[in-house]
Amino acid sequence: MVRKIITLVVLFVVFYMSAHYYIRWKNTVTDDVTKISRLVECHPNDLRALRIQQRTEEGKPEELSFERVDQPQPGVPAVTAAERWEWKYVKPFPGEAEPVLIRRIASTICELYDPISLRDEDMKPDTMSHRHAERLEATLATKSGPQNYIFEFGAVSPDHSNVIRFTGPGGTRVLRIPDHFLQAASLTPEAYRNLRVMRLEADNVERAELKIDGKERFTLERAGADWKVLLGGKEKGEGSEEASRFINRVSTLRAIGVDSPEYSPKDCESSPAKAVLNMHGVAGREEILRFNYGKAGDVAACSSARTMKFRVHHDLLQFLDIPMKSVLAKPGR
Repeated sequence: MVRKIITLVVLFVVFYMSAHYYIRWKNTVTDDVTKISRLVECHPNDLRALRIQQRTEEGKPEELSFERVDQPQPGVPAVTAAERWEWKYVKPFPGEAEPVLIRRIASTICELYDPISLRDEDMKPDTMSHRHAERLEATLATKSGPQNYIFEFGAVSPDHSNVIRFTGPGGTRVLRIPDHFLQAASLTPEAYRNLRVMRLEADNVERAELKIDGKERFTLERAGADWKVLLGGKEKGEGSEEASRFINRVSTLRAIGVDSPEYSPKDCESSPAKAVLNMHGVAGREEILRFNYGKAGDVAACSSARTMKFRVHHDLLQFLDIPMKSVLAKPGR
């Protein structure tokens, strides 16, 4: 009888303790979820338009405006969709906007966790003498249609926090957030221009054919993590580290200026070119780069996948107009 009583007591204690700690765990999880609630429930790919009102060093207002032009594709992973982002720079520079910087702003909007609420009187204008953003308006795609969210930037504290006035569907609030959002919105208008000549990423290139003066110089074809070098369809050997550098340098090439902000693929195809680089990417994507140059001066460049004609520094030629032996691995290596 005594054993039965002891067994019942032990079972009761075990049940009580289990229930007690389960309730504490559940409350802890609930508290954590509350703590990491987001100011705007969104994904960076939801961003459709962006307008930034800046104040210049001279105290003059300047507006920057961007619109997303690529069409969302159902079923495409978010990472892939981000790589295909295309943004139109509406003003002050007609052309394409740098998608990396736009995505940085979009990610910040969607990752403003647990901001600190303040009083209306805490919202004071900043007296910064350098260029800075005063207002940012973002248009996001939601289930109920496009929705605008407005961020008005106030003073920055010594602890690198920024007071903002936020307006969304739920009304207006004054908040304190980290100042990296303000920094991302305060770059010069030139910084937001997409001056990358090539659209394909280096990791997505499967084959690259280089022609100089209409004659094939060499062809690089991906072989696993390495490259093989071909000429006239015949394999000449394995690619050296310079083969990978060749692809990386071209894919990350940035122009020093834009000669024409509206330059169609047909314009590019018919333009004079001393060097032509035909890129074949994954999923059948292709891109043709054309470069025209002389012994001195800037290099004219265009891409069949871009809508601008660029100017590139003449130093590019030391990496572009190279002999086949430069990309061939030495025997025995």
